[in-house]
Order: sequence, then C-alpha cells, then structure tokens
Amino acid sequence: WMVSPACWLGVCYLGIQNGVERITKWMMSALLLLMIVLAAHSLFLEGAEKGIEFYLVPNFAALEKLGWGNVIYAAMSQAFFTLSIGIGAMLIFGAYLPHGRSLFGEASTITALDTLWP
Repeated sequence: WMVSPACWLGVCYLGIQNGVERITKWMMSALLLLMIVLAAHSLFLEGAEKGIEFYLVPNFAALEKLGWGNVIYAAMSQAFFTLSIGIGAMLIFGAYLPHGRSLFGEASTITALDTLWP
C-alpha cells in the first residue's frame, strides 16, 4: 500500500493539528484494528497452541543454558529502552494534557498498563 509523496506533503502542509494529528488518529485506529484482526486470526492457525505455550510458559532450562546474568541484562536493557520511549511519548502527551488532569495520575496509568499489558 503506497501513498504518493504529494499526499504526505499535503498532510504536512496542513500543519500539526489539522494535518498530522488528524491523519494519525485514523491511521492509529486502523493499526489497532489490523492488530486485533491479526491476533484473532493467529489463534486459529495450525500449531497456535504451541505458540501460545511458548509465549506464556517460561522455559527455565533455556534460562539456565543462556545464563541468568545474560537474561537479566537483556530484560533490563529492554525495560530501559521501553521507558526511554515512554518518556518521549509522555513529553509529547503532556504538551496536550488539559489543565485539569494530573501528570502523576496519567504517568501511573501508563506505567501500570505498560507493566501489565504483554
């Protein structure tokens, strides 16, 4: 699916609120819908139960083989990367936050969702 450069130039010409934000709302909604459809479709593929088991059941033998230090280092690297992306997103999000909302409350919600959501 290819969009012409003239279309993107038009979106950028309209500015942040009238162009980029408007098209991003539609594109993010389409992305969420696409992710839901793909996730639902993957549940009905052959061998899906093995994939779900691999994703949800820890394999301690593989952890021992790789070494606990390497596994913890990789997990902490992923956590710090995720947090750095989250900080940038929160900075942008905070710029559009209404005055009646608490930044601490929003940060707590984002942290909880980031921790609990796979």
